[in-house]
Amino acid sequence: MSMRRGRAILVLAAGMSVGGLVQAAIWTGDGDGTWGSADNWQIDAGQAGDTVPPAADGYATFAGDGSTIAIDANYSVSSMAFTQAGSSWTINGPGKLTLASVATPSNRAASLTVAADSQVVVNAPFGFSSHWDGGRTQVNVGAGSTLQFNNSVTGSRWTEKRGAGTLDLNTSASGTFQNLSVVEGTVILSGSVSPTSDTETSVSTGGTLDVTGANASFKSL
Repeated sequence: MSMRRGRAILVLAAGMSVGGLVQAAIWTGDGDGTWGSADNWQIDAGQAGDTVPPAADGYATFAGDGSTIAIDANYSVSSMAFTQAGSSWTINGPGKLTLASVATPSNRAASLTVAADSQVVVNAPFGFSSHWDGGRTQVNVGAGSTLQFNNSVTGSRWTEKRGAGTLDLNTSASGTFQNLSVVEGTVILSGSVSPTSDTETSVSTGGTLDVTGANASFKSL
């Protein structure tokens, strides 16, 4: 444990399946685009039952070199993955994007994954939300990568950071995490974002929590 002070394609699949197949919608926006525009989405012909724009129990895979996506309203998905190494993505507001677990019937924890040597910058308000006691939201950032949040960020129950890369909560507005676990890599807390004072923060031997410049308070560490 260490601590320092001082044309892109997006495939979105819903969590429920039809005949054992994952329902999917595919981002078809040519370059940059708006999340809420149905013109930027296509239902996978081999699947059924999803909607455009995608539903709250969906998961999204960003498979291209990168682009800028505007969140034009408030949306929720259960999983996001940026799978191409060396890619660069920007997610802008004004709407809020929430990564939320699916409580029933699958009890599926939410997750956000970034491949190696990539950069994902989130300028929109963002929330990590777990709706059941056993669900830890998993944030996995690959080696050489940075996942940076530059707006208000909130997290409920446990948010768990994995992967050798950096999760940078460089927020310009206040935010809180109910519980934060740094298992691997680095988490940077700056600005006014912090775990809430009445809950827990843990840092494993393979993790680093950098609170330089943070207005933070901790119940336990």
